Amino acid sequence: MIQTDFSSMLSRVAVANLEHSIGNPVNPRMLKAIHNAKNLVNLGSGTPDLPTPDYVLDAVREGMTGGLIQYTAYDGILPLREAIAKKLFEENGLDYSPADIIVTHGAQESIFVICGALLNPGDEVIVTNPYYSAYNNIVALSGGVAVTVPVKPETGWSWDLEALEAAITARSKMIVLVSPDNPTGAVVTQKTMEAIAELAEQYNLIVVSDELYEKYLYDGAEHFSFARIPGMKERTITVNGFSKSFGMTGWRVGYIAVPQWLKQVATEVKHMHSISTAVPSQLGALAALIGPKEPWQERLNTYAERRRYLLSRLEAMKLPFIRTHGSYYVMADIRASGMDSMTFSSALIEEHNVRVGPGVVFGSGAEGFVRLSLMCPRPQMDGALDRLADFWNRYV
Repeated sequence: MIQTDFSSMLSRVAVANLEHSIGNPVNPRMLKAIHNAKNLVNLGSGTPDLPTPDYVLDAVREGMTGGLIQYTAYDGILPLREAIAKKLFEENGLDYSPADIIVTHGAQESIFVICGALLNPGDEVIVTNPYYSAYNNIVALSGGVAVTVPVKPETGWSWDLEALEAAITARSKMIVLVSPDNPTGAVVTQKTMEAIAELAEQYNLIVVSDELYEKYLYDGAEHFSFARIPGMKERTITVNGFSKSFGMTGWRVGYIAVPQWLKQVATEVKHMHSISTAVPSQLGALAALIGPKEPWQERLNTYAERRRYLLSRLEAMKLPFIRTHGSYYVMADIRASGMDSMTFSSALIEEHNVRVGPGVVFGSGAEGFVRLSLMCPRPQMDGALDRLADFWNRYV
């Protein structure tokens, strides 16, 4: 029988995207540590832990038993697109109509739709480093090239405008602006956005404004939507969704607000990708958006209190961190341990059954850091931080 190496049939781009994943054999030590851990506490999770309110579940049950089980319009049910347009106007100061909205299976599918609608082979997309790796991977899978611009912890991970302009070439197509940022938590100021807008106009670039973490703001920080800048709406794609602000990660509902010149092509890409977003998820998103606001604010208050506690504990154990003002992550500086982030994270699981996010999975710019999260209930967080303190004091 002929022996065939089937791995040679895999997409080289897809395989390359595995390089820094923590969930595959490319990082065998961490994979083994997670597999062998007993009562593992995840102190780096990106998944909100509080349950979806009952009224959202009730709305889905009512819709499903009422027979809403067929494909919807490719860009989403009209009531949801109307509610999204209303939300964007009232909360973000953005004037979009329901015809400008496309509902997607989470913000991650939004990225696929954007890249599929806009990128030609070799087109360049500028992202920061550190980054949320889905952007780089999806750009590559779409035939584009991700170009990274370093942001430094010493500046609070702020955009370096000179480095940004230096990264622009004749092949540049898009700038990705994530604010508040994952993983760093940095909130981009209006002044910085206006400077980026000038570059976008000067070099004829599209801006993807990822605003998924807009509700997670601290220390007086304010969210500003890039498309509010005069002249930018026609070259901006606003990305948002329900996974973070509404804690509905498993529901898989995101959306994009696009200029009309892009709507038809982007809708067809969405159609080819998944036809339409699942009906129960759309009904749940609609209920969340038009229903009472108090349950969502209570959740945000809970996370803000966890943040205060987490930062106080890090200060007490003398584990340095970069104090940024958004998202639900904290980047802890572990360079004094002498370990790289993957070694540190693996050893912490092996010795104490506590999981954090190794910085390297977010790019070379996050090496020497680990990502901590507020998405851990206080009782578990208490114990995990006790063990993290023991681990830190042992090596520093």
